[in-house]
Amino acid sequence: MAITKIQSESLNLADTYDFTGTVTGAGGVNTPAFSVYSASGLASTVENVATKVPFDTEFFDTDNAYDTSTYKFTVPTGQGGKYFLFLKCRANSETANSGSSARIYKNGTALTMAYGRMEFYDTFECVAIVDLSEADYIEAYFATQYGTHGVNGGSQFGSNFGGYKLIT
Repeated sequence: MAITKIQSESLNLADTYDFTGTVTGAGGVNTPAFSVYSASGLASTVENVATKVPFDTEFFDTDNAYDTSTYKFTVPTGQGGKYFLFLKCRANSETANSGSSARIYKNGTALTMAYGRMEFYDTFECVAIVDLSEADYIEAYFATQYGTHGVNGGSQFGSNFGGYKLIT
């Protein structure tokens, strides 16, 4: 006889249970999800102007929602919700004392940023948990206050950008 419903009052939480077959209605998946890096990097920026970082190479993109030609993630149809986003930019300059920032943009407007004084190839990292609706888009930018520093590329160890939908 198959059990179709388990009531919490009948379970001893100190026991170990071995389920076989299919368990439905438990857990979930954190998709859509994407993780990208910049193979080419960003050679330079214009002083005091945020410049989009060309994150052009995918580690993965579960729903084909990241566009490597426009460098943006767009929330797919029916996938609105809370998202965890991350950005790491490693500056390509040895110039010290230049204020720099990594920024995550939502629909063309700065959402969050990590700002600091650059000291020899510093890394700027920021994260955000945000509500995103269907068709919202996310992009990554880098800016310097003084000079024209860019962002290192070339591998996953330089600069990367990504995110995933949270299970709620």
